[in-house]
Amino acid sequence: CADRERQMGFYVNLLNRLPHPVWWRRSEDLRLIGCNTAYARALDMTIDEVLQSQRQLGAGAIPEHGQALAQRARRSREPQSESHYIVVDGKRRLLDFTESILGDEEDMIAGFAQDVTPLEEVQTTLATHIAAHDQILEMLGSAIAVFGADKRLKFFNEAFLRLWGLDEDFFPDDLTYGELLEL
Repeated sequence: CADRERQMGFYVNLLNRLPHPVWWRRSEDLRLIGCNTAYARALDMTIDEVLQSQRQLGAGAIPEHGQALAQRARRSREPQSESHYIVVDGKRRLLDFTESILGDEEDMIAGFAQDVTPLEEVQTTLATHIAAHDQILEMLGSAIAVFGADKRLKFFNEAFLRLWGLDEDFFPDDLTYGELLEL
């Protein structure tokens, strides 16, 4: 019994050291029965306050919204994920939420959330840079065509169409270099 308590203490300590919110719930009623400190901190509460209030991360004022993902995981018997914006420490963050049935007995469901805001910010910055480069290349009077590593056309400007007497509406999007030479 003491060995089992020590092992349980180890796992609780491990979960509390994770930077990602983690929670677990009973499968039958989907009530929270545990969470780590990152989950409680994201809600600006203690673990006991979270469990007493049944406050769901990302569910706002409606606890049932936090249970919808767990319900889908229970029905499908497969891990389920979705993304939501939430406010953590006064900042808007994009979190990927995942819930999954634990073990063979299916009496518990566990979940975790991962902050993917930095990835979203990088993707937005990259898209902005690509759009700016496309706009600059489009404004140039020189004919420009850009092919990818797969030898398929990725970009062309209006001057390129004029040079070859091509109609943009007729022009295939995934034209290869060889196909272009045959036009």
